[in-house]
This record gives sequence, structure tokens and C-alpha cells, in this order.
Amino acid sequence: MLWRRPGRRLLNNLSGRVSAVYILVLVIVALVGPLVISKDPSQISRSVLKPPSPSAWFGTDQLGRDQLARLVDGARVSLLVGVVAAGMAVIVGVLVGAFAGFFGGWLDIALMRVSEFFQVMPTLIVAVAIVALIGPGLFNIILVIAMLSWPQTARVTRGEVLRVKQLEYIDVARCQGRPEWRILLREVIPNAIPAVMPLIALCVAEAILQEASISFLGLGSPDTISWGLLLHDGQQNLLRAWWMSVIPGVATFITVLAFNLLGDSVSAALNPRLRLIGRVRRRVKI
Repeated sequence: MLWRRPGRRLLNNLSGRVSAVYILVLVIVALVGPLVISKDPSQISRSVLKPPSPSAWFGTDQLGRDQLARLVDGARVSLLVGVVAAGMAVIVGVLVGAFAGFFGGWLDIALMRVSEFFQVMPTLIVAVAIVALIGPGLFNIILVIAMLSWPQTARVTRGEVLRVKQLEYIDVARCQGRPEWRILLREVIPNAIPAVMPLIALCVAEAILQEASISFLGLGSPDTISWGLLLHDGQQNLLRAWWMSVIPGVATFITVLAFNLLGDSVSAALNPRLRLIGRVRRRVKI
């Protein structure tokens, strides 16, 4: 019942519907695609740098490997990086923001200064430097992306917790003798989560883009196929095989755009003020 109206508003939003359908199709392709496509993404053949054709829809690379099979296999890795890194970042951000906003004082000041320190850093440059130091690998990339992506969630959570902890039912919980940590975990954080929901999709988009950037620079694992690795291979043959760069680049662009549009649609569905502003704008145009 609580999510029925926001869900209906999300479905009524065209960009929200289109982005949600695209992401759902992408997830299905990433899970089922490797089982349906008979070609091995790592199999080498003599059909080197073959353009898109009925036998190889997305062409082949410099080693004769089928690009469609590699693109589908890379979708699974890119989505895995995006979802896991975003999940870790959101968990850390929610906990940091909740403790900072609920307890306040020196803890709030210290945690917010740390988050500001992470926010002012050039994320991609720092991520590339850390991966170069600790070595390539899927787990290392996920860990670095999550470590650099939590401050925005922390600040949004802190602001929402500052609002929620002033409500009357929190005072009622204190009057009942409940300990502060239980009030925070059972009353404050669950009611602050809706404000963080739009950030989850944005964090996934940012994680996918950062992984693609890191792998494009050659710091990804050569044994793990991802869209960033396909872009890295494609830029070495850009003038001879345009499809090696264009197809994974378009896939990355559309996926990142879809997650951003979904995040905006979720934010509009959960925020009544944004809906009111949209109605006023439509009436003024009329």
C-alpha cells in the first residue's frame, strides 16, 4: 500500500517506463544471453576484423572473436560491478549519514568533513591511481568504486535523518524507554530510505561508467570481459574496425542514460513537490 501510488506514478512517467523496460531487458540478456548464444566469447578464429554481417551480427575483433558474444558476456560483468559497487556505497553512505544526523555533535562534524574530503577529490583519477597501485581485478575495481561513491548518499541520508528525528513518533519511542540505537535502526533509517532510493540508480550508472573508464585505460583484468575492455580493444583498431568501439560505446551510453532517467523518475514519483512544479509548468505553457 505504501509504494502503490509512487509505483503508479513511476509507470505513468514515459522516461521511467522506457528506462525500466530497457534495464529489465538488459538484465535478462545478461543472465540468459550467454546460454542462448552458442559462440564462445573467447574463441579465436581466422575471421579477423570482420564487419557486422549475418554470420557475425556485431563483427569480430583483431583475434576473430565474436563481438556479440563478448558484448553479452560483458553486460553481465558491467551490471555486476554496477550493482555490487552501488550496493556497497549505498550501505556505507546510509550508515554514515544516519549516525552523523542522528547523534550530531563531534561525530557529525567528523563524518561530514570526511565525506567532503572524498567529494572534492577527482574520482576517476583517484580510482585509476588506486587500481594501478593495488593491481587490476574485478574485486579491486568494485572495492575502489564503492569506496569513492558513498559521500553523496551519506549527505542525503543525513539531511533526511535530521528531519525524521524531529517527528513526534521518535519522541514517543524515547518515552517508551527504547535505546537510541534501536530507535535509529528500527524507526529513523527505514523512514529515511525513500529519500535515498533515487540515488541507487544513479550510483549504479556511475559505477558502470567508472568501471568502463578504468578498463578502457587498460587497468582492468584482461581475463574478465567487460564493456570497458571491449572499448580498450576497440580504440587500438578504431580506424580499421569502427564497430569494435562504436557498439560497446553505444551500449555503455544507453545503459548509463537509462539508469539516470530511472533515478530521476523515481525521484519525481517520490517527491510531491516536483510533481506540483511539473503541473504548474504544464498549465503555464497551456
